[in-house]
Amino acid sequence: MISLARLDKYMTSKELVEKSVERVEGCDGAIAVEVKDGAFSWDDEGGEKVVKNLNFEIKKGELAAIVGTVGSGKSSLLSAILGEMHKMSGKVKVCGTTAYVAQTSWIQNGTIQENILFGSPMDGERYREVIKVCCLGKDLEMMEFGDQTEIGERGINLSGGQKQRIQLARAVYQDCDIYLLDDVFSAVDAHTGSEIFKECVRGALKEKTILLVTHQVDFLHNVDLILVMRDGMVVQSGRYNDILESGVDFKALVSAHETSMELVEVGNSMPSENSPKTQKLARGLSDHGVANGEDNTLERSNSNRGTSKLIKEEERETGRLGLHICKQYCTEAFGWWGVVVVLLISLLWQGSLMMSDYWLAYETSEERAMVFNPSQFISIYGIIAAVSVVLVAIRAFSVTALGLKTAQIFFGQILRSILHAPMSFFDTTPSGRILSRGYYLATSRELTRLDSITKAPVILHFSESISGVMTIRCFRKQGMFSLENVNRVNANVRMDFHNNGSNE
Repeated sequence: MISLARLDKYMTSKELVEKSVERVEGCDGAIAVEVKDGAFSWDDEGGEKVVKNLNFEIKKGELAAIVGTVGSGKSSLLSAILGEMHKMSGKVKVCGTTAYVAQTSWIQNGTIQENILFGSPMDGERYREVIKVCCLGKDLEMMEFGDQTEIGERGINLSGGQKQRIQLARAVYQDCDIYLLDDVFSAVDAHTGSEIFKECVRGALKEKTILLVTHQVDFLHNVDLILVMRDGMVVQSGRYNDILESGVDFKALVSAHETSMELVEVGNSMPSENSPKTQKLARGLSDHGVANGEDNTLERSNSNRGTSKLIKEEERETGRLGLHICKQYCTEAFGWWGVVVVLLISLLWQGSLMMSDYWLAYETSEERAMVFNPSQFISIYGIIAAVSVVLVAIRAFSVTALGLKTAQIFFGQILRSILHAPMSFFDTTPSGRILSRGYYLATSRELTRLDSITKAPVILHFSESISGVMTIRCFRKQGMFSLENVNRVNANVRMDFHNNGSNE
């Protein structure tokens, strides 16, 4: 009932209204993003307004920073501009194509190059430039297969900073008009963040319109417009020097940042420069420093193409089932005693069937015609039939109990194996492949194996699409993901169709 209620709530929920945001591509005006009297909510039933009283304009080519305390509505503001929230009132106009970098990194299961290209054709020169400005060159050099390294499910084999820079590179490579960056510096160190701000935000994207959510007060001197948020509202807007003295909100943010920096400086000055910890830290930073990347990254990774598989291909057994598999299935629950009991009951049941046929033939023979006793015939025949019914019931119960106990034992063994598996197993095995084992119910061996194998990619793709739906919709890639989903579902349904046909 709980699952049914969830499905009912999902199926009856309202769709996002595409026209809630007026999107104009290729407009000639000077305004890139315009919001008037905007109020938005996450609830589709007219719930509480999360962001409200929004009135601002972002000009083309401007770098606008959105700042505020935790929970002030910065990320929700970006979601409202993307059309991911329900508009309660007001007007939102976006002139140009949009790119979005989420605060929580969304990475697909595939190679680094596939994640950066995101369905776009390869442009070698632009690709190398993107790798450089996003500070990925050094990371790719340290990887054995470069940008052909396969990323595990949810980017599990990458650090938080690497995932953040990969999704930033994905946005930069798309060459959009408007970039919405949600705290892209949160997962990188100060040096890398400064390099990205200089080379990417103020370099490669200098002619683009950028809305940057950030807590890095140091960067605010170099932005064109600052929007200060509190309780879901923009309470201050303007350039750094203009709003520093015009209100308490922005001044409080700057003061808090300066206080934290003073504490960090005091903490850093305590260890001696010649102490072993300081020398070890310096060596670590020297060994793992981030560089801008080299031009040979693309060529080196291409030479290793096809050899960087992290996610192993699922193996499929072929041919007939071995005798040892049948033996293990039959004897796993109760040993050979269970097999003997089932066989004995089956023999007794078959004997009762033969006895009923014998009794019927014996009593209706010519030799018994003169002494035929109907009452005796019916009584004995009824007893034989009753014994047969009891034996068939016992046989069915025994086979069911044997099969159920065996299934429970096998399931327990599989569950224990998964729970005690090393982390490397989960790094190289998609969750869809593990979950799909629950669907291995059909009887035809080869088609059932193929059906189970083709079901795992469907589950994986669905899970990835749900977690990255905002990014997909922002880049207008719904068609690409829908087509990929159709292809994967078709591959699975083909196996399912033949599997069902073989059982008819």
